[in-house]
Amino acid sequence: MTATPRVVASGFTFLEGPRWHRGALYVSDFHSRGVYAVTAGSAVAQLHVVPGTPSGLGFSPDDRLMVVSMTDNSVLIADPSSGELALHADLRHLQAGPANDMLVDGRGRAYIGCDGFNEDAGEPIRSAPLVFVDTAGNTSIVADDLFYPNGMALSPDGQTMYVAETLAARVSAFRVTPSGALEDRRVWATFDAAPALGSIADAIEELAILPDGLALDVNGNLWVADAKGCGVSLFSEGGDVIDRVATGELAVYAVALGGDDLRTLFMCAAMPLSARKPGDVPHAELLACRVSTPGVPTY
Repeated sequence: MTATPRVVASGFTFLEGPRWHRGALYVSDFHSRGVYAVTAGSAVAQLHVVPGTPSGLGFSPDDRLMVVSMTDNSVLIADPSSGELALHADLRHLQAGPANDMLVDGRGRAYIGCDGFNEDAGEPIRSAPLVFVDTAGNTSIVADDLFYPNGMALSPDGQTMYVAETLAARVSAFRVTPSGALEDRRVWATFDAAPALGSIADAIEELAILPDGLALDVNGNLWVADAKGCGVSLFSEGGDVIDRVATGELAVYAVALGGDDLRTLFMCAAMPLSARKPGDVPHAELLACRVSTPGVPTY
């Protein structure tokens, strides 16, 4: 088991979308609607407020911040002159339920997941698509029939995409074509037999693991955040556990490998889904620990 994690920064409500970029970790905080940069010495700076709730983050090749606005089902991008966020892509016609995580590749093309249903309206669990956004903001569906497509990772050669399907307790993998399309889907690892689920409450009760954020290391193994448990595990293809970081009473919802040598595992931690009660005050922490194997660069 890797060393006990330390608290990098606290005072957040619910963190998502961690991305290491040019010496800082960038994160979204749901309930404050803020996008933050955390730099050396745990200095925290708010960069933007996103009224539609920020989630997935990434950067274009010219270093412009890209942000998923969840309830607007849109992707925002920083204006090159003012730095203010502006609409890059409208996803509303392709997604049911809020947008969530995002992966941006080295060419500035983005992949965005979504819930696939409206939990607040009492809708049952349904499968969802993964949406592709090209550099001009054009949108298309590149994968379908995913159950809560969430965290994603991309191999260093850009030819394999990994997608966490939170409500199917598995990670799927795709071959990425030169155009950005996804083909040859396969199950990379499954953590439970996926039952026929009716609601999020059913998933929390019945599934052993709720895989959320992903971080890929140079050996091709994945750190997988577990929204149900209290830690994050490193898996090889097929689902064998190589390493684990325990996080006490907190669950880890998203992860990133960063630091100058890409050997710092950052963890976005909050109360597990199973422990949340109505009226609880949202509380989240950014945790980190050192790991033996470095990650691959992200964008």
